[in-house]
Amino acid sequence: MERPNNIPAEARWNEKNKEWELGEKNAQGISVGVWKWWREDGTLCCRTEYIDATGKDISFSRFHQDGTFSWKGVIIQGKNHGIHDCQKSDNPTTETVNIQSKQFDPKIYKWRMFFDMGRQTRSGAFFDKDGNEVSTKGIKKPENLPEEATAVTDGTWRLELNSDGVLDKFNGVLCDWDDQGRLYKKSTYSLNPTKTKKIEFLDVQGNVYIENDYVSCKGYILKPQNEFFSNTDLMGFFKGKIEKITYDFSHNDDLNSSVYLRSNIRYFDGSGKQLTSNGEDLVKPTTGAKLILKNTYQGTEMYFYESEFNDFNNKNGLLTIWFENGKKKLEAEFKSNSISRLKTFDLNGLLKTDEVYELNQLAAGNRPMIKNFKLFIDKTTHEFLYDKDGYNNITNIYEDNRLIKTLDNKNIKDSLVIAEFIEAFNERYEDTESFALIEFKGYFGVRSNEVFDNNLQDCFKRSVIAADGAGNELFIILEPGEYFGKIYDNDHETGLYSVEDSECIFDYLYDENDIEEDDVETMDKNELIKLLPFCIDDTIVAENLNELINSVFISSWESYRNETDDLLKIITSAK
Repeated sequence: MERPNNIPAEARWNEKNKEWELGEKNAQGISVGVWKWWREDGTLCCRTEYIDATGKDISFSRFHQDGTFSWKGVIIQGKNHGIHDCQKSDNPTTETVNIQSKQFDPKIYKWRMFFDMGRQTRSGAFFDKDGNEVSTKGIKKPENLPEEATAVTDGTWRLELNSDGVLDKFNGVLCDWDDQGRLYKKSTYSLNPTKTKKIEFLDVQGNVYIENDYVSCKGYILKPQNEFFSNTDLMGFFKGKIEKITYDFSHNDDLNSSVYLRSNIRYFDGSGKQLTSNGEDLVKPTTGAKLILKNTYQGTEMYFYESEFNDFNNKNGLLTIWFENGKKKLEAEFKSNSISRLKTFDLNGLLKTDEVYELNQLAAGNRPMIKNFKLFIDKTTHEFLYDKDGYNNITNIYEDNRLIKTLDNKNIKDSLVIAEFIEAFNERYEDTESFALIEFKGYFGVRSNEVFDNNLQDCFKRSVIAADGAGNELFIILEPGEYFGKIYDNDHETGLYSVEDSECIFDYLYDENDIEEDDVETMDKNELIKLLPFCIDDTIVAENLNELINSVFISSWESYRNETDDLLKIITSAK
């Protein structure tokens, strides 16, 4: 290797590292004193001073080809220690810091790291070419910020909880500033042990508009009153006359974002009057009605209730529940502590379902045994009549209170399964008329959910036929019109599609993980059915279609459990 003119004669070529090197080693072969390394072109790339005899304590500097440093610092016992500075170059260089710098704003020229025996004691600091400390977006650090304020990835500044000594120095109050130096968040901690006590968010005038008190586990949000916050996600919660939102929360909840993680959410106008979630006046339906809150994953629902009985362990009489707008939600009649009749209503107060039960008789899963059931959709009424075992034998369909059709569900051909669905199934798996995949008595519970699908461009009222507990469900459309009676599969991965297509049926019924060596393409329908488990309400109830059809019946379980039983528990606990 030809030696460049500036390389000392004592320097040796290191073939492995492709560098010239100069330095001494002691009798034990450990590097001591000052060592230098040069690139093949003769430019200095590194200077290291070995501080002790172990060779593990060093002070080093690396250099770009133009002679400016690229990285310098100290290593003690093999660990980064103290302040380390990195700097890029305007000229061509082979140093890796120029590659690393591409993740930063172009105005950032140097960055500093802080170590204590390998542990970073605070986040790094960034500087422009003139030596001014700047944010991660290259904006000069505002003069009003303390030295300990560090740059955050989004361009803001923060006193960090994990920075050594910062909590004691600022008496447990750590702050966040925007890129202009405006204080927008204060976090208060107890010092020993370190626990969050309070978090406050401030508007441009310095007024607190969000406060989360972690001692009481209560918080509030005030409606943003200035242009700076008018376009934030918070504005979506301030509907109508809402000026303030209060809530409870768990000490472990992350409250930096979603209001929906909180419970007992209440809404108020500027005078402190409680409102509905839509910012309208709460409408107390009767003088004796009482307000209750039902917390769900989506938030808090508000209802009024009034009952003809005070002893909820011995219910006799009528329980009425209203929506927050004063419209009736349900009427539940009890006799001898047993549900005897249940009426449910939509948000406009229109009757949705009317169910009559057998007193003190329970079906599978402790469901009340249903006697007859009416489903109201616009001008159409479906009346389902049941035998003593809870099976739907007769279905009457009315339009404008006029009987237009009676279905005898004892005869499977009269069920509401659409012909195309059965034909597609039979066509693929041989024609066996004794099996129909789904008949109307097999649909499980009435739900008021609406299903939206971009392909169909419609919202549907539907009833779930079967579900597997993983977000996949088969349901029948109850909305009058073009799609009424059609069956769809709502797959949690691929979305909504019609199971009237034979391929879709195949996809829904066949799980290749459940069938090892059998060739499904050559199996007839009876053979395939024997391999299929069927689920209803997350519980395996049948191993074949015939058993499924004969073991599942319409039940009020959904409306009773979700609308009556849950609210009864809330009322009882409130009392």
